[in-house]
Amino acid sequence: MGLLFILALEYLTRPPQRHQSEPPRMLREDMESPHYESESEKVLRKYREEREKIMGSLEGKIRPATVRDYQSWLRGFVARGGKPTHSYDYDWRPYNAYVATSDFKIPDVDRKYLSGASALEIIVPKGIHFNGGPLGHSTLFFEEGYKAVQESGGDSFWVPTYRNLRVNGSPRPIRINPQKRCLFRNHLRGDKNE
Repeated sequence: MGLLFILALEYLTRPPQRHQSEPPRMLREDMESPHYESESEKVLRKYREEREKIMGSLEGKIRPATVRDYQSWLRGFVARGGKPTHSYDYDWRPYNAYVATSDFKIPDVDRKYLSGASALEIIVPKGIHFNGGPLGHSTLFFEEGYKAVQESGGDSFWVPTYRNLRVNGSPRPIRINPQKRCLFRNHLRGDKNE
């Protein structure tokens, strides 16, 4: 009985604990300020600033790529003995894919702003030079020698084929879950309710 009494007394005299998702009162007041910026808003703002820096430095030096641009490079790559790394069961789309129109350089930014879905794919025609800069996960497809180059260098590169871009020796397609593809497509369109 004594132990139970001590535990009950300790519980009753303990200061009240707030729910973990509830911010402290001072933070709540700060959040109501017009100058408040959450951590996620800061990260998103920084991402947008860095992407604007990258794309601004490339303005006038690249143009959006077309299926024909990538198909032409891919055929040259395979004709010179290159092998695609993998194949997708959906059509090629020009998301973050460009063709260089003049010599270019990528500004010095943290590589994370050129990684994952933010990676660039740039086809570099003969006579145009890449003058350096971080690549992150981005790939440069050079028409001079039909090479694919990534920052990691060596034999590590990314040369996929797609449902609408098959060449001899294409690997078997990677199957994407149709439900996930539908959600991703809705995300790209900006649908909020899917």
